[in-house]
Amino acid sequence: MTISPILNVAVGIILAALSFWLIFALIPNNINQLSSENDISPSLFPTLSAWFLLGLSSVLITLNGFKLRNRDSRNLDKAFILILLEAIICLITAAAIYLLLPLAGFLIVSGALIVLIALVTRYKNYWMIGALALFMPLVTSQVVWIVFQVNLP
Repeated sequence: MTISPILNVAVGIILAALSFWLIFALIPNNINQLSSENDISPSLFPTLSAWFLLGLSSVLITLNGFKLRNRDSRNLDKAFILILLEAIICLITAAAIYLLLPLAGFLIVSGALIVLIALVTRYKNYWMIGALALFMPLVTSQVVWIVFQVNLP
């Protein structure tokens, strides 16, 4: 299945807009910019990630823009509806995670997400699904505490 360059350009534009919003609105307004001596600013890694997202989305737009020059615009892919439906499902899932994380906590939401991904991908080893859903959130929360000394919600 090939993905339409038009869809790639549209996704690149959306990701570029998201990265601009992260860089100029969300990160400066919600993450402390100041750092103490011998420490890095808490906003460093989120800002670097947002700039990295902006760079990759620019590459996506540029490369697929060149493909559009050499392609007939009437010949759109038939998989556009399926890709759009998948993107909508991913957005709904991300919104549910965003809303449930403060209510249920990291351990429950990440365990449920692991089970959901395993079911969607038709993974059949139920013992492994249960073990991953139980141990991965616990290990992740402990590693985050040991390395960054941050409690996950």
